Amino acid sequence: MHSIDEAVAAAADLELDRVPELAVRHAQRVIADTVAAAGATTPEVAALIALDERNGLVTPAGKAGTGHTATVLPAPGRRTYPEHAAFLNATAGTALELDEGMRPTGHPAVQVVPAALAVAEHLHSSGAELLRSVIAGYEVSSRLFRAVRLRPGVHPHGHLGALGAAVAVALLEGTDPVAAARIAATGPVLATWQPCYEGATARNAFTGHAAASGCAPRRWRRPGTGVRRERWRTRSAGWRARSSTDRSCRARWTTAGSASPATTSRSTAHAP
Repeated sequence: MHSIDEAVAAAADLELDRVPELAVRHAQRVIADTVAAAGATTPEVAALIALDERNGLVTPAGKAGTGHTATVLPAPGRRTYPEHAAFLNATAGTALELDEGMRPTGHPAVQVVPAALAVAEHLHSSGAELLRSVIAGYEVSSRLFRAVRLRPGVHPHGHLGALGAAVAVALLEGTDPVAAARIAATGPVLATWQPCYEGATARNAFTGHAAASGCAPRRWRRPGTGVRRERWRTRSAGWRARSSTDRSCRARWTTAGSASPATTSRSTAHAP
């Protein structure tokens, strides 16, 4: 089994009552912080939601369309499909640059939490189930950010966060998180810093696409879509990861007694 598969499988075995209290409390703050950031309404986000509403993709809560079971956080009176709610909420979550982050540079929560929250609302999951899924998904994404070295010019949004989102969603649904992570890893957004330098607000959609990709395996699995287990090593895609045979990389995944990444994140505005 590949070391990333092992990391996902280990995260899926997470038992909430064995997570340190400090990590649980911090994870709760991270969820609350992300929901608050995603509730931000900028002119661009409002225009995007209004367009979706005109097209019937977003509907009023009192007249919610078929399958519209998830809340659009920047417009609480509106509902949409879980996958699209994940996209809109994660996109809004970066609009004011208030999404939390961890070091080395990565922002797992704004990609993991919107996906988990939308699916948890759809499934009527408990708070404990949501919390467990977020911690597990965050653990996977944050360890990826620590193990992978992004090449210059590659933005940390849109790719590694999708794997954590997929793990969180799979845990909520009771499906295979390893298979979900593999599917989410096949279509990452290869985001770059250039739109940020140009002030292009479309870059906020990087996280939106990652969160939606985390929800996508629940749809793709139904017709039997799958992926082969390939070596998770690529240079052409813009990032460089050590192979599973690299002992130093494996140690990054499996170091015993290391603090949960959830305890090392920061819930403040960030700089690039």
